[in-house]
This record gives sequence, structure tokens and C-alpha cells, in this order.
Amino acid sequence: IDCDIDEVYQEWKAQIDTFIKLTGRKPDHFDSHHHIHLMPRFQSVTRKLSQEYSLPFRQDKRIINDQPFVQCFTDFHASNANIETLKKIIAIPEENIEIMTHPAFVDEELCRISSYSVERKVELDFWMNPETKAFLNEHHIAITNYTKIAKH
Repeated sequence: IDCDIDEVYQEWKAQIDTFIKLTGRKPDHFDSHHHIHLMPRFQSVTRKLSQEYSLPFRQDKRIINDQPFVQCFTDFHASNANIETLKKIIAIPEENIEIMTHPAFVDEELCRISSYSVERKVELDFWMNPETKAFLNEHHIAITNYTKIAKH
């Protein structure tokens, strides 16, 4: 896909500005669907907006070293939403790890608009399970968001 990088910058900036206008606050991090912002051709835009707004961003490897790094773990889905996978995640030597997950209550509408629906219920059940909560407590794992690590 051929595109103008300046147009991408203007569009992403407009989306951030619209978010700020609608909510009265900055987003807690910078992200894109399917990690488009990490594609090499868009990394300059990601760097510029991250620095301009002082926003950490979702990444699977360090791209900007002067921004907070959150290791993104993407293999936590459906049948991988279990304690064994969580044990692998906590072995990662990073202070902040994002577990990308899509828990949801599944209804007719969700099934109509998404091919990833039943899996969401599996993930929701995992996170709501008292054993999961006990595991998190035992390992002193805090569930948080990017506002706790963002530079101010």
C-alpha cells in the first residue's frame, strides 16, 4: 500500500487530538490495530507522536529508548489463556508486561460482527476465575494501565 507519511502523521495526530477533545485527557498510550504503528515505514510517525504527546506506545521490541517500554505479549488467547501461559509471561525479565487479551461477554451482536467471539468468553472466564486472581496475588502482580508508567 502506497501512502504519504505526512498524511499518516496528520491522521493519527487528528485521532489523538479528537480523543483529547472528547475525553478531556490524553490517551494513556499510543496503539494501532494489528500493530500498524510498528511497521518500519510508520516508525518515524510513531516516534514523533510518542514524543510530541509524551505517550508510551505498545511495542514488541524497543523502538524508542527514551520512552517507557512495556513488553507486549500477544500469545494470550483462547486456549492459551491459562495459568501455564501466565507462568511463562511472568518469567519475562521486564518490569511492565502487557498481556494483549480480548475478554468479553458474548452475545448475538458480537457473534455477528466478529469471528473472534467464543474465544473472548474463554479469556473472560480465565480472568474472572478465583484461581487466576489468587495466582496474581501470590505473585504480587498488579493489573494496571499505561497511566502508571507514562512520563509526565
